[in-house]
Amino acid sequence: MTIEIEDVKRIYRRGDTYDVPDDAEHTAWISTGYKGIDVFADTSRIATTGEAKVIIETRGSQ
Repeated sequence: MTIEIEDVKRIYRRGDTYDVPDDAEHTAWISTGYKGIDVFADTSRIATTGEAKVIIETRGSQ
């Protein structure tokens, strides 16, 4: 997976972790077959049904 946080792009591999600061602009490119766990401290990112809100934009694999 590749993540760009505040204009700094980095490739993350198995076992890597990352933190996105509050209000930081960020984009992620996720390859086919990616499996990961995301934890959000901000409860506004969780829908009232209890299901996580997910926004995926496909720009090709990285």
